[in-house]
Amino acid sequence: MSNTPGESVPSNIYRPAPLPVVTGARLNPQRYADTSLTSVAVVDTMSAFDDSLLLTAGVRYQMVNQKSFDTVTQARTSEYDADATSPLAGIVIKPWQNVSLYANYAEGLTAGTIVGPGFSNTGAILSPYKSDQQEVGIKVDWGTITTTAALFQISRPDLVQTASGAQAYNGEQRNQGLELSAYGAIAPNLRGFASATFLRPELTKPIDPLRRGNDAAGVSDLTVSAGLEWDTPWVPGLSLNGRVIYTSGAYLTDANTLRFPDWTRVDLGFRYATLVYDRPITFRFNVENIADNRYWLTTGTFVTVASPRTFILSASLDF
Repeated sequence: MSNTPGESVPSNIYRPAPLPVVTGARLNPQRYADTSLTSVAVVDTMSAFDDSLLLTAGVRYQMVNQKSFDTVTQARTSEYDADATSPLAGIVIKPWQNVSLYANYAEGLTAGTIVGPGFSNTGAILSPYKSDQQEVGIKVDWGTITTTAALFQISRPDLVQTASGAQAYNGEQRNQGLELSAYGAIAPNLRGFASATFLRPELTKPIDPLRRGNDAAGVSDLTVSAGLEWDTPWVPGLSLNGRVIYTSGAYLTDANTLRFPDWTRVDLGFRYATLVYDRPITFRFNVENIADNRYWLTTGTFVTVASPRTFILSASLDF
């Protein structure tokens, strides 16, 4: 017996069951899809009143070409071309030297999803869709600390399963949120950051009117992160760092009947900057998910198990 993408094994994240042994011939990786994105933009920023007022306006032309292929024969199964011209605009007002008030609007063209297994239109390319974003915010520079606050709204079509079992874009998903952040030097040799995003991923025009007001699938309504970096006094060039990430739960589908639990991850590491043959070099070592927690990661209707404890070592050299 050989494994195919359609096979499944009853299991869970806490008591995983092994997959069947692959006894058939292993095939070479084959092309499944090909996506080309092209964009040309013309943007201009004008200033007035000694740069206390900045106006930005522009236009962007986007093109999307998508192809899907049969993974056995490599024959092209579908192709889609689309293009769109989208405006963008922004304004920044600086009533004081350290305070910036801003607002912006933008539209974008996003490549459509290639439908995976489990749907009646598996392998089909969904047409690209347009989304729009509005944002207003404030940024304050307190000297060593900078704080920001922003209200935003993103509207886009919702990815749903139709009555015929096909996957399609339909209705509207509106993400409204508040983002807060602060970063900078807390004390000599100590830097930090913190951010929080409160999100309402609401289905405003669902294909099923009974789901109006539900949360969109796979979107968390709260994300919080914070971190510190400390330059050690006993070893020049050595800095210790750590961060904490919290993400609230999310629903598996827009029916909102099954919700995955929230999760918290802690990462620790260090950075060491020195010279090798008079060339600056920086070594970095990080341990992600240091507690080796098990949790789900959700994106839309796709769910996967998060990475276990992971060790990352890197070096960067300036020439």
